[in-house]
Amino acid sequence: MSDAVPRALREQVAAEARHRCGYCLTDQGVSGAQMHIEHIVPRVRGGPTVRPNLWLSCAWRNSFKGTRVAALDPVTGVEVPLFNPRDQVWSAHFQWDQGGTWIVGLTPAGRATVEALRLNNPYIVPARRLGALAGLASANDRVLTETGRPHRRAICASMAVTLPSSQRLSDPWLSWEGLPAMSPST
Repeated sequence: MSDAVPRALREQVAAEARHRCGYCLTDQGVSGAQMHIEHIVPRVRGGPTVRPNLWLSCAWRNSFKGTRVAALDPVTGVEVPLFNPRDQVWSAHFQWDQGGTWIVGLTPAGRATVEALRLNNPYIVPARRLGALAGLASANDRVLTETGRPHRRAICASMAVTLPSSQRLSDPWLSWEGLPAMSPST
């Protein structure tokens, strides 16, 4: 198979991943950017362009991962394999914290993946807060299938955000919890 991923295979992988990043669970419909078909074992390391080696990844995760297949666990300092979204269950390696906006690694692979792929970078956490405010279940559905992959329909109670009475959900230019105020000119 060539380096290019055939369209039918791309569509199959995207459907299996439920159109979400396998690492941060960002939904393509919310991200505003096309998801990447990621080689779990990168091509430069001999990873083939075949279904068992492919999964969906957001551009952020794919760029931070690069050619890595392992990273240091920040707790033990030992190099461990990165989380494999095709074969491993997300909830066994990660959990949501801080109202569903922060991903916490539970295992050496989870912790190494959080750090190496910057799952809580300063751009994605505020975006998750906005998603929570909008009532979107894009980032932290907790109802999982038997394989650990989230159902698109589930909305997690932890996403609920209580706003001061002076702010309304109908106001698209909200500011809260230290995020910069947004205005039509920014």
